[in-house]
Amino acid sequence: MKHQRQRARPAFEMSVEDFLARRCVRLLQTQHGSIVITREGINAVGDKAQQAPQTFEEIYERWKPRLNAGARRMIDALLEHDGGQLDRSSLAAASGIDQNKSTFRAALGAIKTAGLVVEEGGLLRLAR
Repeated sequence: MKHQRQRARPAFEMSVEDFLARRCVRLLQTQHGSIVITREGINAVGDKAQQAPQTFEEIYERWKPRLNAGARRMIDALLEHDGGQLDRSSLAAASGIDQNKSTFRAALGAIKTAGLVVEEGGLLRLAR
């Protein structure tokens, strides 16, 4: 019978969540059910912090480089229609993508997964 070498265990074990919580305890805090950054957190981040986008257009500008051309055309079409309320066939026509193609399904899936577009009652609109 071959003797198997056992891996040494650390003196104490900590989950990733516990480690991050302990490391970030001075940097973040909860306030009225939200997580906010503390003054020490702001100092730790320094000038690397970016202002959070405030409008849909600012959010979209950050997403744009990550989206394929079809997804960008769909968002642009919804923006041209004051944020949406288009059914799938109208969005397909406005964005110039055949609704029956996988390109349409993939682009729509990408922008819905990103949280940029929601579909309610068969109508698509920007998630503002």
